[in-house]
Amino acid sequence: MLSNCQICQRPVADARSARQHACPFCQRAFGRVDVARRHARTCPVRGDRPLPPKARRGRKLRACDSCSRVKVSCDSELPCARCSSRGITCRYSSLCHDPSHRPQAQVNNEAEPVRDDRLSLAFLLRSTDPNRESMFDTVAADLERDLASSTDLSTTDCLSGTIDPRFLLLDFSSILLYDTPGPQNTYDDTVQIPLELSPSISADVFAARVSSIATQLHALAATKPHLKDEFDRCCMTGFFSPGHIQNTLDAYIRRRHYYATFIHWPTFSPDKVVPHLLLAVALVGTSYLQYRVGSTYTLSAPLLELSEMYIFDELEKRLDSGIDLTTSSEGVEICQAAVLIVSLQSTHQGGARERTATFRSPVVAAMIRRGGLVGFKHDVSPSKATWSQFVEHETRIRLVTWAFINDSLLTLFCSHPPSITVKEMCGSLPCPKELWEATSQSAFEELQRGMSNYPSFPSSFSHATSILLCEEWTDTIAASFQQLGPSNLHHIMLGFQSLIFNHRTSMLPASSSDILLRALNRWTPIWDAAMQQIPVDDRKWLGVSRYSLEVAIISKRIIEVGGTGEGKNSPYLQSVGTYDMVAFHQFIREYGLNGPTGAGKWDG
Repeated sequence: MLSNCQICQRPVADARSARQHACPFCQRAFGRVDVARRHARTCPVRGDRPLPPKARRGRKLRACDSCSRVKVSCDSELPCARCSSRGITCRYSSLCHDPSHRPQAQVNNEAEPVRDDRLSLAFLLRSTDPNRESMFDTVAADLERDLASSTDLSTTDCLSGTIDPRFLLLDFSSILLYDTPGPQNTYDDTVQIPLELSPSISADVFAARVSSIATQLHALAATKPHLKDEFDRCCMTGFFSPGHIQNTLDAYIRRRHYYATFIHWPTFSPDKVVPHLLLAVALVGTSYLQYRVGSTYTLSAPLLELSEMYIFDELEKRLDSGIDLTTSSEGVEICQAAVLIVSLQSTHQGGARERTATFRSPVVAAMIRRGGLVGFKHDVSPSKATWSQFVEHETRIRLVTWAFINDSLLTLFCSHPPSITVKEMCGSLPCPKELWEATSQSAFEELQRGMSNYPSFPSSFSHATSILLCEEWTDTIAASFQQLGPSNLHHIMLGFQSLIFNHRTSMLPASSSDILLRALNRWTPIWDAAMQQIPVDDRKWLGVSRYSLEVAIISKRIIEVGGTGEGKNSPYLQSVGTYDMVAFHQFIREYGLNGPTGAGKWDG
């Protein structure tokens, strides 16, 4: 029984009971119950033992009053991260969390040793674990970011034909699905969800759009008997209900900083975008929902495959028609849907990843080339462009960037030949996220006024890669890279994967490995300096970008081991695509954690 605080008379929340959750098999402790549960599923000590029964959801005594009321995760700090980001008072009426109320313990002058994870490659090992059904939980495990609480945006600042940004800034957290109403997995919401949309979109219009998508998929499923039964089950359990689709939008928006950042949410209109994009967004949002604490959501492989067919059938029609993506907004939205599906399917085990790498990603690359987006640039500097000009151009630039990222990840993780070359990435670099996330014309103009000089060096991913590879290198050049920020530096590192693949599969001179290693060693201190500029508490919002150093380390080991005799024994280095992650996971364990990498120190 917990003792009461002598000052406020509330039960004392001790650190171990409040924050530690042990694995039932190996007794490892975790700070979050969902992380502990996911670890238990693949715990090496588990063997054939069954998982313990899932405890029924109870009252969250460790949460603050605000988080407990809307049933969302709370970090139990004072103030907690959610209340701090929303600018509201954080109160605990159930527990005493005030350290000043504790008896003063004897001071220990010996500082606790800092754990050095710089060479553990924990992210890569976790992501490539063959026992995991999907890599997506690595992304979904990142913290949700609360939406802005302000709703005093002027509708006159909106672009014509778009949804009022206030819809995207509403907090739907209190009506999200955390539990199922019964033993059967369902997407149906027992709470009536008010669709407080702008006058340009009504609940009836939104429902009609969702129904139309379900009808089109039903017609496609009729021709695919092996997918039809699962599709019918998804329909029966409410996947295509307006409430569920709205929940998926909210879930996606809360993680818009981490994943597929080519969707401009302030101008995203669910009633106007092509149905293929709305479906793709719903699938990604559902993937987030299924990893929430207490959720029993699952995103079935048959539904994903059927959606993939639906989206790529349309993409191939546009490809054959020779559509110009520089002017066609509808064509861009079809491409966005395709890139989302490639991102999602690339994370899943089984045939989905191989099919994506072999057939789907090359189609996206062909569409980008034929559509005229290779080398696409801002025709006016973002510091001088209008909001509508900026959004149209930046959307296309980010679309090409994410297609390139998907392709690079497939090359790294699966040893699959790249479909997009670094030289083709000669368009503008993605702009700072503050500009991209401006919610109105006036907010955009205010940010523009604060931009004295928009970075123009390096001017593109191909330019940045060329500079890192060339002989000349000065402190001034290195400093110019630091202004790119962690996100673009992460993308540059991923861009090296096609060069590394071509290096080890082509008859290039041995000196090329030295040039590549030199470029990677130049990148490392640039990354360190960029991370030092970001407060430690803010680094958690970088998503998977914060693990870029691990990618750099394993990239160096691929080059180093590939030039030795032992590299001939590595299945990963045999220049044959491996899509089950076994070969890459084995390579990381055998070679990634050992050997000279010159990685430098990472404080992240």
